[in-house]
Amino acid sequence: DYCGNVIYENGTQKLLLTEEGYINLTGTQQYHYYLKDHQGNNRVVINQSGTVEETNHYYPFGGVFGTTGNTQPYKYNGKELDTKQGLNWYDYGARHYDAALGRFTTNDPLAEKYYSMSPYTYCADNPVKFIDPNGMEYAPGDLFKTKRAAAKDWGMYYNGASIIRKREMGSSIYEVKQKGKLKGYSYSAANEGEHSVSISLPPNGERFVGSIHSHGDADAEHINNKFSKADIKYIEKTKENGYLATPSGDLLEYNPYSKKTSIVTSDLPSDPKDPKRKNNINPKDIPAEKGKQRMKELLQKPDLNIPVSQREHIHWVF
Repeated sequence: DYCGNVIYENGTQKLLLTEEGYINLTGTQQYHYYLKDHQGNNRVVINQSGTVEETNHYYPFGGVFGTTGNTQPYKYNGKELDTKQGLNWYDYGARHYDAALGRFTTNDPLAEKYYSMSPYTYCADNPVKFIDPNGMEYAPGDLFKTKRAAAKDWGMYYNGASIIRKREMGSSIYEVKQKGKLKGYSYSAANEGEHSVSISLPPNGERFVGSIHSHGDADAEHINNKFSKADIKYIEKTKENGYLATPSGDLLEYNPYSKKTSIVTSDLPSDPKDPKRKNNINPKDIPAEKGKQRMKELLQKPDLNIPVSQREHIHWVF
């Protein structure tokens, strides 16, 4: 049983959960601390004396391939492993997750938002890059010290796919806080559009502090290598710096107060067809996202034996 952050067993207080670990409330009270990796996986548990009590080694989708000790149930992504009935499911809040299958056990409550993926998919089939904080919406797991660092990582990850697909992508940059203190910055999973894109919102109500998007591949007039009037209008409306990943390989930053554009880096994946190309870093698609693109291609085929009016409502499993 649970009451806030206190766990009861047979009517007796057993554990007091904290952000850094837990306190054992039975017998001799003792503090226990988690050592986590960049995705919030509890890799090591130590007690207040510094003694290692438990270690865990995970496959990308959460299966355990090596462990010593089993002192507590919070493991992959810091979620509780429910071993009742031998199912070994992780409790993500909104639903349970089966690490053996790499799939959630029930439909995504936000399935309409991710219509191009199976409603059972975990982290867009890319758990190395993303985490799912609550079983409803995936997001990058990495934290960055500055907004520029978050923007550069976004560009390194998404700009190649944007160039190859000839489509725009866009995300929010947001603050990550713990106990009211700023821990760093991250970005939301990107939305994808054709000649324009709607910036995806920060997860869990995190504070928006900037936007970033891409312009797809190179164009004859090189318009895609600079902020458009619509881009600038949007950034000035948000009153937060905006970033642009260009086909030439630049990461641009626009300041709505100074109204100036600066180059953050010229080391992003770039379009080999762009005469203004800044580097020789060839674009690559996002492996876990290729299934989505294939689905979109299939939906355009006239010989697909599905009524056009129903195609956008189909859930595809990859």
